[in-house]
Amino acid sequence: MTVRGEVSYKVKRAVLILRQFTIGQIADVTALDHQGVETVVHRLVREGVLVRADETVRIPSQRGRPRQLYALAEDPAQIQKLRVSVEAFEFREDPLLTAQRKPESPHYFQAVSKLDTLEEQGVLEPSPDVLEEIAEQLAFARRYEAMLEDGVEVTTAYLDFEQARLEFLQGDATEGERLLAQARSVFQDLGLGEQVRFLNEYASLPDIMGLELKRRSTYTDSTLPNEETCGILWLSRLLEVR
Repeated sequence: MTVRGEVSYKVKRAVLILRQFTIGQIADVTALDHQGVETVVHRLVREGVLVRADETVRIPSQRGRPRQLYALAEDPAQIQKLRVSVEAFEFREDPLLTAQRKPESPHYFQAVSKLDTLEEQGVLEPSPDVLEEIAEQLAFARRYEAMLEDGVEVTTAYLDFEQARLEFLQGDATEGERLLAQARSVFQDLGLGEQVRFLNEYASLPDIMGLELKRRSTYTDSTLPNEETCGILWLSRLLEVR
């Protein structure tokens, strides 16, 4: 459920970060509805906080007429007004909620969805194109989250975990283990016990992709589960901890 003022806050925060943008770009980085973003942007134009740039821009992945560019007004007083509005909303937030904040970028959710699908289906050799797409989505999400001032440590830990999943898929168990340990350490320091338990469960599960065990397994070569059994175990254990 959206908190009162949250849409306006997210748009304003993105405006301060991007400084020049289209409405579609703001909607993309905030994962907000295009119409909601448009309403806030137009209001900021009327208030003199934003101006319509003289130029337009074509988005390669989109059809239709060029998109209008907007930019922050050059008036320092208007920029300060916008900063005060953003900070006022942030100070309302419970520090505990900030510590529990998950990544907000839609690219993060797209990467997670693709990783979930690969693991649930037990894909042994994901195509290089799919792996590259996941890597790009995680990189984009990481750049976006790094620009934000609140909750960066915990969102980085979530991204590290998803990056670890990607590393395991690509066969780099050493890097995967390092990222898992890094994310676990952050969750422990922040007192997020549920996330720590989830990472521990993940680390103790069989490696579905290679049918090898990541760590601390009681299986022997003769009892090593097949691909189907691993997939069932993985799904059932995830349901318990999520």
